[in-house]
Amino acid sequence: MFTLLQMVDVFVVRLSLLTKDGVRDFDSFLRDGLIEYLDVNEENNTLCAMGKQAMGNIAYNQLNRMDAICQTYENGTSDRIIKPQRQGYEADRMQILDDDGLAAPGEIIQPHDIYINKESPTVTRTPVTSPMGLPDSAYKPSRQTYKGPEVETAVIDRVVLYSDRNNNLSIKFMIRHTRRPEIGDKFSSRHGQKGVCGTIVQQEDFPFSERGICPDLIMNPHGFPSRMTVGKMIELLGSKAGVSCGRFHYGSAFGEPSGHADTVDAISETLVKHGFSYNGKDFIYSGITGMPLQAYIFMGPIYYQKLKHLVLDKMHARGSGPRVMMTRQPTKGRSRNGGLRVGEMERDCLIAYGASMLIYERLMISSDPFDIGILQLQVEDWHLFYVQEWGKYFYDEVALCMQTPNPGAAINEHCPPVKTSRSLIMASFVSGA
Repeated sequence: MFTLLQMVDVFVVRLSLLTKDGVRDFDSFLRDGLIEYLDVNEENNTLCAMGKQAMGNIAYNQLNRMDAICQTYENGTSDRIIKPQRQGYEADRMQILDDDGLAAPGEIIQPHDIYINKESPTVTRTPVTSPMGLPDSAYKPSRQTYKGPEVETAVIDRVVLYSDRNNNLSIKFMIRHTRRPEIGDKFSSRHGQKGVCGTIVQQEDFPFSERGICPDLIMNPHGFPSRMTVGKMIELLGSKAGVSCGRFHYGSAFGEPSGHADTVDAISETLVKHGFSYNGKDFIYSGITGMPLQAYIFMGPIYYQKLKHLVLDKMHARGSGPRVMMTRQPTKGRSRNGGLRVGEMERDCLIAYGASMLIYERLMISSDPFDIGILQLQVEDWHLFYVQEWGKYFYDEVALCMQTPNPGAAINEHCPPVKTSRSLIMASFVSGA
């Protein structure tokens, strides 16, 4: 019994959601078909059929555009595009380039591949004698490199060449990605009912109607009462009647001054005429057990769209990586391969859990420590402390502490008296939280 009850879900709920006393029990939810499907379905989640996503029927291809320009500078020089190298250094990164130095349409482009073999002049402000006849030594490489995801294979769909308003050569590349819907991808109807894919179910486990129709998407009904998207309900009813009678229906919840808008009563008459229930509900069977569900499910066609917020473009993690020179802390952001910050709220969670050593490791050890060498020199009566990073010597040596032999005349009272003429001290500086 429990297995059957938790497998029911609906697309749309009726407007009469509450009883007179404002209380709904389990039987009333079951009677209106408002039981969630599986236990992964949160309010903004949807469930996708495995068979449909395998066939790629939901927004299979995604297009991204990359722009480039060959700029003309104030001294008359301009960028140029040269033939690619077929042998030698970086030749493997230029395999997709055509003889004109541009990536050819239809080529498979990988991350770090060069799609424009461009060079820029080294002198762009000082006047030159012949701007268009510069030697090869007067140019420096400024190649355009593809920076897509490592786990994805993209295809160059189109290449467009044109001139901008300043008569500069501009190039547009259209990159085609083949992306099947996956868990975490964002979908939305045309009524603002956005949500992410909560799980992908095998096609044979999806519920089906007595006519053999299997839904592509299952939406949680808890997204309707608070948002009051009545237009989506009318769209579902009108679409179901439209595919039955073969004509368009006016899908607005506000009607029309001329009276041409389809009312719910007229749509219901069309559904009954073609053998459907007047309220749009269907008799649904469980795909797992094969038994009929204990509620009629509101099901029908709705126009859905796949949004650009995809998991593949957002997921990010790193162990060690680049750091900012000034603060010596990890960089910020996914594009810079930045670190994941343990902020104030995360710290509070760790404190409440009692993980004191984990807090110490995250806040003190994982990102901030660095080692420097302190070189202590004695020059006549002055003792100078200088900073030296491992492997690098600063020619503009920064004095950390200066002290005279007279303790009363010390510039910095915190510097202890120097007893040795030359010593090398290793110190590990750790910034606190």
